[in-house]
Parts: sequence; structure tokens; C-alpha cells
Amino acid sequence: MQITFSRAEFFTLAALMRAGGIIGLDPSRLLPEAAAERQALYQAGERGLVARGLLRVSGNDAQLEEGVQRMLEAVVHPQAALVSVKTQPEVGQQLFMHYGQAGGFVEQTLPNDQTHRLADVGDAAALRERLLQVFPLPGGADGGGFELDTAAMLAAYNFIRSGDTAEGLAALGQNGPVGAAHRGFLASIAGLQFSGTLSLIQIRPDEESEAREIALVCGEGRAWLVVGEDNGKSQIGAIDAAGFARVLDTLLAAVMG
Repeated sequence: MQITFSRAEFFTLAALMRAGGIIGLDPSRLLPEAAAERQALYQAGERGLVARGLLRVSGNDAQLEEGVQRMLEAVVHPQAALVSVKTQPEVGQQLFMHYGQAGGFVEQTLPNDQTHRLADVGDAAALRERLLQVFPLPGGADGGGFELDTAAMLAAYNFIRSGDTAEGLAALGQNGPVGAAHRGFLASIAGLQFSGTLSLIQIRPDEESEAREIALVCGEGRAWLVVGEDNGKSQIGAIDAAGFARVLDTLLAAVMG
């Protein structure tokens, strides 16, 4: 099932589901500040849903269409969530949110600032394939890897993207000699096709949620996986589509376990 809702319709759905918040969404997008605006938005959304046959209202009772109800249950009460941001030069950022419940995943995207798109993805294997489509990596990994202070890695990225290759190279060499892997990473940043961040969140009722985060850099025919560590270091290594699939399988198994 795949369906697109207006902002008003989605707000009404969230209210009907008694959502305290939705992972990945800025509350300001979902919830107007003024009570009168919230009431008007709810009423507009209710009218839209009723007209589309997605909501039946009888007195104080409201009944959602079965498929919509099921997808909203996953969005509002997930067992696990994955928030991915893909950034492309000259295009900007794209947000992908996936919510897991009972072994299946629902995707939410924002086609524009006034719409929400929900779509069934399937199980963890189907989500892996979807993410391989969102982040299409090359077929062969050739470039080794290295460790670098996370702050230095971020500084290098920003220097290189702004055209200051010399400062970027200096930042990459902060923890030791600059080798072939460092230079390959630099080349991919300079010729960036896309970068991405993925945050996987395991939801535990009445406990603090646990998040696992990774990042990708793809350019000049190579891709790199960046994994931050608690000690302030980042592990940076060349990765291909097959390697990324294995990483996703491991992460999804961990958060859905």
C-alpha cells in the first residue's frame, strides 16, 4: 500500500492516533503553535480523509480505513525506526524515515513541505533492498581504510567541499601520515556524488532508546563507510554495495531483535 496525505490529513491522523511525536519529524512541521490553527488544520484534515473514504465519523467515534490504521500504528508506535538523510550537490537533502513493527516496515517521505507519503516496504530484507536503491554504491571496494578523530574528519569534509584541499589534507593527516586511503577519501569528497547518514533506533518501552549511526560518502567511483566511536574517533573504510548490504543486515537484525 502507498498513499500520500496532505499536511492537514496527516496532522489529523496523528491526532487520532494520539501521537506524542513522530520519530524523524520536526514537531514544528506537524503541530501549529496556536490552538485555533491546530483546530482548523484538524477539521480540514478530517474533511479530506472523509472525502477520500479513509475515515468514517459517527458522532464521537472515528474509524480509519484498515490499511491506513495499520501503517499509522507502525509510524506512531514503532519497535524500531531508521532515519536516513541523503545529500546530493545541487539537489539538497532528502529525508527517508522507516518504522518497523511486527517484522514489517513502513516508509515515510516528504514529497514537499505540504505532503507526507507513506508506503509499505516489507520485511527487513525488503528494507535492505530499498536502502540499496536510495544509496546506490559502486560494485567494488578498493581503497582500504583508516582511523581519524571525528572532529578532524568533519573539518576535512567541510574544507574539501568548500574547495580548500590543502586544509582538508592537513585535517586528514591529523592522526598520522596521509596514505592512499586518505587521498581516496579526499577524492570522493571533492567529487561527491552523494553523502548519507543513517540512524537506527531500537525502541524499548519505558527505557532509553538505543541508536546506532553510520555515514556514507560516495564519489569518484568509490564509496566510504564512516562509523563513529565513543572515544571520539571515526573508522573510515572503503565499501561497496555488497558490503553495505551486509552492514544493513547486521544493523537491522540488532534493532529488530
